[in-house]
This record gives sequence, C-alpha cells and structure tokens, in this order.
Amino acid sequence: MQSNVFIHKRDHGITFISNDILKSNKLSLKAKGLYSFLCTLPEGQEIHKTELTSCSSDGKDSVFTAFSELEEAGFLEKKCSLDNGLRRVYYNFTRELKGDN
Repeated sequence: MQSNVFIHKRDHGITFISNDILKSNKLSLKAKGLYSFLCTLPEGQEIHKTELTSCSSDGKDSVFTAFSELEEAGFLEKKCSLDNGLRRVYYNFTRELKGDN
C-alpha cells in the first residue's frame, strides 16, 4: 500500500499545508478543516475527541464525523492506556495518508 507524506510547516504562528491533502477527493471539506486544525497542534500532542468540540462552532456529531474520516484515512491512530485503573483513549495524529490520494 502506497503512503503519501504531506509536509506542513509551522513558522511564527503560521501553518503551511501541502495542497495535495487539501485537493484530495478522499476527504470531506469538514475533515480537511479538522486536518488543518490538527496541523497547528504541537508535535506529539495527545488528541481527545471530546476536547475538539470546544474548538469550533460545529456540534459533537459534526466533529466526530470528521474525526472518523481522518481515522479511516489513516491520519489518526487510536491508542488506549490504563491510568489508575481507568481506561484512557487518545489518538496520535500522523501526516501520512494510506493509499493513493
């Protein structure tokens, strides 16, 4: 399976994102917007779905749908851990897309 890497760069509060991901017909505009937002986060930051709902005017269902699209495309990888007996679910963000764009 082919992987494409989409380079982005953060420089003094500005994020540059490859046009390839933004022009891809594999994702909705909503998912592309979420991808762009995630690119602004620090490298390695844990991402929690419920926290993303407070970052825009979209409702929970809208954010979760975009989130699921990115997960299905391979941009988000689900991770689970135990913390004091409680199961924690978080996601790692990657800039690699599974398959052809």
